[in-house]
Amino acid sequence: MLIARTIDELRGHLAGASRPAFVPTMGNLHEGHLALVRQARPLGDKTVASIFVNRLQFLPHEDFDSYPRTWEADCARLAEAGCDVLFAPSEQALYPEPQAYKVRPPAGGRAGSARPSTRSPRSTRASPQPPAQSPPPDRARQPSRGRRIRR
Repeated sequence: MLIARTIDELRGHLAGASRPAFVPTMGNLHEGHLALVRQARPLGDKTVASIFVNRLQFLPHEDFDSYPRTWEADCARLAEAGCDVLFAPSEQALYPEPQAYKVRPPAGGRAGSARPSTRSPRSTRASPQPPAQSPPPDRARQPSRGRRIRR
């Protein structure tokens, strides 16, 4: 299993891959994470997992620093599950500048109903495509000209 710590390293490890399958995690892996890695293998030509403990997913009274970090065990388990590339960036590598905006999802949905203040960070994290997932300019896809589905 290759380990990438920067976006450039990740792109280098994925050079030539046309369909990487991605399994994002915050580490401290359990069997559910590993099942996702095994399930991803036939879906892409390279299987990529990430370990990134995102401080945006912690409430102010929760301790980001005490979240379990089990690096050695996680690496061994990912390799055993068939992960080809582990992307383990620092916060600075993934978000070189502080996030300048927050997404405020509409109220009333199930997501975050038990922890309403976590909805905004999760939506903010999921909304802009992180630079690590954006293809290099020479591999960017053109918009699909397929059928549009109207609701």
